[in-house]
Amino acid sequence: MPRWRGWSPSLPTKKPRTGCGCSPMNGVFHCRRLNRYKQLTYPPYLLALSLLFWGWQSKTAAAAGLMLLLVGPASRSPWRWPLAASQFHRIGDLTSVLFLGGVAYFISAGGDTPPVYALLRWLPLFFAPLLLAQLYSTSLLPLSALFYSLRRSRSEIPRPSLDFRLPYAFFCALAAGSGGSGDAGYFLGITGLCGWTLLQNQPRRQGKAVWLLWFSLAVGLGYGGQLGLKSLQSALEAWAVDWLSGSDTDPFKARTAIGEVGQLKLSGKIIMRISSEQRLNATLLLKEAAYDHYDGENWLAYPAPFEPYQAPGSDQGTVQLRVLRIPEQRSALLPIPPGLQSLELPAHSVLQRNRLGTLKLRDVPPVLRYRMGYDPAIQDHTPPPPPATQLPKATRALLAPLVRQLELEHKTAPDVAASIAQLFARDYAYSLYLGDKRGGSGAMADFLYRRKAGHCEYFAGATALLLRAAGIPSRYVVGYTAQEYSPASNTYLVRARHAHAWSEAYLNGAWQTLDNTPARWAEDEAQSDPWWQTTADLWSGWITAWQAWRWDKSQQPEDKSWPLWGYLLLPLSLWLGWRLYRSRQRVAQPAPTTENRENLPSVRDEDYAGLEQRLRQQGYSPRLAGETPLRWLARLGLKIYEPQVRAYYQRRYGTATPGENDA
Repeated sequence: MPRWRGWSPSLPTKKPRTGCGCSPMNGVFHCRRLNRYKQLTYPPYLLALSLLFWGWQSKTAAAAGLMLLLVGPASRSPWRWPLAASQFHRIGDLTSVLFLGGVAYFISAGGDTPPVYALLRWLPLFFAPLLLAQLYSTSLLPLSALFYSLRRSRSEIPRPSLDFRLPYAFFCALAAGSGGSGDAGYFLGITGLCGWTLLQNQPRRQGKAVWLLWFSLAVGLGYGGQLGLKSLQSALEAWAVDWLSGSDTDPFKARTAIGEVGQLKLSGKIIMRISSEQRLNATLLLKEAAYDHYDGENWLAYPAPFEPYQAPGSDQGTVQLRVLRIPEQRSALLPIPPGLQSLELPAHSVLQRNRLGTLKLRDVPPVLRYRMGYDPAIQDHTPPPPPATQLPKATRALLAPLVRQLELEHKTAPDVAASIAQLFARDYAYSLYLGDKRGGSGAMADFLYRRKAGHCEYFAGATALLLRAAGIPSRYVVGYTAQEYSPASNTYLVRARHAHAWSEAYLNGAWQTLDNTPARWAEDEAQSDPWWQTTADLWSGWITAWQAWRWDKSQQPEDKSWPLWGYLLLPLSLWLGWRLYRSRQRVAQPAPTTENRENLPSVRDEDYAGLEQRLRQQGYSPRLAGETPLRWLARLGLKIYEPQVRAYYQRRYGTATPGENDA
């Protein structure tokens, strides 16, 4: 075996080692761990089959067909560009930008499909630039194009690379599963793709019969396992819905305590937008939940199970309201005005109601629109339950001085309500800043006898408790107020700081609203708005309009096959191809014939020593120990350089094949 001195780079004085501890072999950095992935055999037609499978399962036939047109000719095309590592890095950065843009798009777009599934559905398009860059280049994809940490390495060790076709086929299989068809087609397709890949990489020590037996066992266990996981998921989802949303009570709104509403007071976030055919004459109270049981610290709604409820008929009521909200959960309480007569809700939503009049909507869409009609003159005549007049002994003792001061025990029910309202209007003030927080009866005692200042929770809670001390049924109510009108959008803006609490008293055979919070509380809170609140409102309006538009568009089946951002891929692909064409000349040429072989450029022999290093820098596998240059080029599929190597042999050894085992 002759020694190919012309092809062996000079070794440094100190024997270098690779990053994983492997020593160089024959002057060539060879790492079994880094090249382990390259030992996998790429099955023929795997890319085409994966793209077809993706287009079939996720109903993206147009996108899959476009990728087939781009990927199909790559194996037979003579066009190749020798892309440097820096150019692969730019393509990797472009892929990252596309992926992050897709994340932002699908999160803001809304729709009935969760963003993670929508993102997975178009995953092959996001990574298409990396695949096409490898297919139409002369090297594999360097890992540094995917991981920024590898770009900082200045070591002379060749950077690891991989054949991106196998990971891309995995992305196609993953995207195919986002369709959620629920049939056995996806499992059969995955089984076929995995079986085809594993068959091409079958261990030689095992026969095909043994391999087929083990693979069939794995398929059977996988099919049974996925059926079991599906049943388990359904059971867990049903249990979670019952536990979180509450089949009997709603744990999120089954109780409230002093301080819960106050936590929302300083937020200017817009919760909902209400439009009306006519301007409202006064502040509108939107009741969200009511509580009639007081345990000394907390207001409770117990027992108050939610039961299915038929919404009132449409187009009834003297005032019609249209509400637009972007809910944060799949279950939401509906703030409703007093005297509700009609309610139009989205299709497929489940409406529930408890004995206190709280409405809960389940299966809420990402963009919630509903219409309400109400008549302020209509009253609720539901008889009060026994808990509506109960008070703990400690609370009754706490309120006794005020009851004696106002002489509530000797007054009629309307006079009691009027006396309580006069007390709070004369001697108490509104404030959000109460110093150290206290809970339960301690906070109420501090409000009534020491500070005499607080926010709506204190006024509402004290009013309800004083009414009960006088023997009048009462309950504690939380919700929102609609009072901020926006001329620009012709809507009422309901913000988080518009969360409000008040009380209801059973007077003259009906439940009547008693709101003793000072009337200027909303104006006082608005003064704390930051200077950028107007800009934030404009941005919130744009985002809400965008989400509503995307939701409406997603309800049209004919528009779901190709997203809006998909049309940006064509100009980006054309621009990338033009840049590659301008930056590099075509390097793939037909093999030189005997007539023109003498016309090869004459170069010095030492230039061939740099050829191996350049190919390794482009991501090709290094030459193995004892492997001749001709065998190395044949293994890499780079026979384009074979005439030049034979010419070098001819000049150096006098023959084009110096040895029988070289080629």
